[in-house]
Amino acid sequence: MLFKREEWEKIPLEERLKLEVLKVQQSPIYWINEYINAEVPSTEDLKGLIQHTKNVTQQLESIYWELENLFSKYQVTDLESLENYIENLKDQVEVLYQEKEESLKLE
Repeated sequence: MLFKREEWEKIPLEERLKLEVLKVQQSPIYWINEYINAEVPSTEDLKGLIQHTKNVTQQLESIYWELENLFSKYQVTDLESLENYIENLKDQVEVLYQEKEESLKLE
C-alpha cells in the first residue's frame, strides 16, 4: 500500500506502526532472519550467523591443530592408536610398580 504523505500522516501512529510491521514482514530478509534466530538462538540475523559460523570453524581448526600436534608428538595416526599407546604406557607403569613391590618384599 502506498499512501501520499498527507494521507499517511492522518493515520493514527498505532496503525502506522502495524502497517510498517506488515511491510517489513513481507520482506524475505525478515523471514530469513526469523528462521536463523529460531534455529541458532545465539544469533539474530545473517551477520550473526556468519560470525557464529566463523567462531565454530576457528574452534574446530584449533581442535584439529591440537590433535595433529598430539599425534605427531606420540607418533600415532589416530585417536585409537593414541589410546593404545596410553594403555601400553599404563600397563608398563603397573608392571614397574608390581616389580617394585616384589623387590621390597624380598628385602
